[in-house]
Amino acid sequence: MHDQLKDLGREIVRKENYGQPGKRSRLWYYEEAKDVLDNSELFVEQGTENVLAFHLDFRVGFEDCHFTGEQFRKLSELRFLHLHCDALEGNFDGCLSNLRWLSLHSSILMNQMPMPANLNLKNIVVLELTSCDVRDGWDSIQMAVKLKDLSLRQCHYFTRTPDFSRFTNLESLSFENCHQLEVIASSIGRLKSLAFLNLSFCHNIRELPHQVGYLKALTELIIDGTSLQDIPILSHLKKLKILHAKQCKFLYQIPNSIDLGTSLSDLILDFSEIIELPDSIQALVKLQRLSLKSCSLLTALPDSIGQLKELIELNLSLTRRITKLPDSIGDLEKLQVLNIGHSGIRRLSTNLGNMRKLMVLDASFCVEMEGELPSELGQLSLLRVLRLDDAGIRSLPLSIRNLDHLQTLNVIGCHDLHTLPELPTGLTNLQVTCKSPVPIPNLPDLINLKQLTFSECFNLAEMTPGIAKLSKLEFLQFLRTGISSLPEEIGALSQLKVLSIVNCWKLRSLPTLPAGLQELCVVGCNLFHALPDLSNLQNLSELQLRECSLMEIRGLGRLAFLTRLTVRSRRIANLDALERVEALTYLEVSYCRNLERLPDLSNLKLLNEIKANECKRLDEVEGLDDLCSLRNLEIRNCTSLETLPDLSSLKLLERLDAGGCEKLHGLEGLDELESLQALNLRHCKAITRLPNVSGLKSLQWLDISGCDNLTEIPGLEEINPISISRY
Repeated sequence: MHDQLKDLGREIVRKENYGQPGKRSRLWYYEEAKDVLDNSELFVEQGTENVLAFHLDFRVGFEDCHFTGEQFRKLSELRFLHLHCDALEGNFDGCLSNLRWLSLHSSILMNQMPMPANLNLKNIVVLELTSCDVRDGWDSIQMAVKLKDLSLRQCHYFTRTPDFSRFTNLESLSFENCHQLEVIASSIGRLKSLAFLNLSFCHNIRELPHQVGYLKALTELIIDGTSLQDIPILSHLKKLKILHAKQCKFLYQIPNSIDLGTSLSDLILDFSEIIELPDSIQALVKLQRLSLKSCSLLTALPDSIGQLKELIELNLSLTRRITKLPDSIGDLEKLQVLNIGHSGIRRLSTNLGNMRKLMVLDASFCVEMEGELPSELGQLSLLRVLRLDDAGIRSLPLSIRNLDHLQTLNVIGCHDLHTLPELPTGLTNLQVTCKSPVPIPNLPDLINLKQLTFSECFNLAEMTPGIAKLSKLEFLQFLRTGISSLPEEIGALSQLKVLSIVNCWKLRSLPTLPAGLQELCVVGCNLFHALPDLSNLQNLSELQLRECSLMEIRGLGRLAFLTRLTVRSRRIANLDALERVEALTYLEVSYCRNLERLPDLSNLKLLNEIKANECKRLDEVEGLDDLCSLRNLEIRNCTSLETLPDLSSLKLLERLDAGGCEKLHGLEGLDELESLQALNLRHCKAITRLPNVSGLKSLQWLDISGCDNLTEIPGLEEINPISISRY
């Protein structure tokens, strides 16, 4: 919504003087802004004193992105300038004197844009520089005495910050990804209004001056990816609310003095080398979020963590050395999110039930977790999400049915799970692995389900009667189950949008499917040989039929909204009525070894990708020459294919892969494929000549290895592709 409002506002401003951009107050469209700069004398005659803001993004669309002071000289009232370019050149003395907000960004990847020596920063309030050539001793910055926000991002040539003595109004200071920065000036302590300091990924910063402790207004400190070994100044930052110290590889401990920083609400230490947390962490009485994700050296939490009475979120994911939660964890009465996924935790303690406000419990991939979950789990009356996928549990407590607010339950990959108890009827998303032939005993009662997945339920042979009661079901998936058929009542699931059946080797057929279905996927079901008539699936947009034994697709021509079709079946011999599926944009018929021909494709004007690889009997692709939207054509190893239609009309084609087409003896129209970037003719032994390829200016990759009879490619020396394989 924010972006939509922004675009609407820009369009309103654009209509101020639609035909005279130089008279507008703001210029946001780079074509118009560049026109004003390139023809500044012309627009001066019209008047440019109204122009207050320029947003000029020249990363795309222009080759020459150099601008001079003269081009900006007449824009005397400019207050805001956001510019992506290659360089600012020439004399800027007397230019941009009223500028309040300057945002400069290099438009060349890995390039540091030179800065004009006499850039006027006297009235600048916000200065943002990305990938700019800022050096130690940059004098121009010293005149920016009104500066409130300074951001230098990816500026790699300066090693020390400027003297901050004159910037007493600074409220926000960022040096993100300035890799050579080593020294923070001690004068930073004079910035009494500084609330935000970002030093993230300044890898060479090994210490902070003690004067940082004088920043009485500082509320947010980000030191991610620095080489800091200690943060001794924490005890002085009384107003600090947010501390990010992610990926600090040399930060082994948090000082005991952290207990004095009582305003801290967010402490993020992800991927750091913290060995332990101090007992004094209990004094962070306002802490709401503590994240220790992937702190691989951390072996335990202090018992004092239970004193963090305001804690809302605790993230211990990927802490593999933590095997046990302290008993005091149950004292976190306001905790809403507990993430212990991928940790070494072996059991959940019985006092888990005390955390009555817990809404999300993620114990996924806790492979060391064993036995039963405590029955106290049923006391978490507000729990909405319970993730136990790939955990080592053997059962769920009967009390789980009491979780009236539970919406998501995931026990996929719990291979030791023999049975499930009755589940709460409020569930909307359920993912199950279970050894029982009836994995969900009360499935018909789960009338709120929208997503249902059975994974590796090898003993599941048929669905429980009553699935038609799941009237809200939108997504139904079977992954590696023993199911051999689906009940007829599945056709009554009016809200079902996606049906996916993967690697269910006993499945032979499907019943009539619900008319609202949008995606149907049957993959890796080797015995599957019979689809119902699909004529009723008027909303179907994607159909995948791979690694199965289908011989035909009845009703294919009635699928008016089908955009993606994938068929891989060794037995299918034709795709009758395919020519009527005019909405199709993607067609794959690979590994259809009995397919001899495709219907005339000339009506499929929206097709942009065709894959017909390994179709050994395919000898014709009719209508290919009319597919003007085609960008990718793969016909690899179609060993019976001798000719293709004239390709000259395929002006958008970027990739042509005909490798292994041993009988293909020509590519008429190849010379006019102006967008072609990659051409594979590997082992096309029947090709003796190609047309002149000098017009293929976009060609970057060419493989003609194994083309034993191709002795010459006229015009190849004029385009010189980046990669050519001849042998």
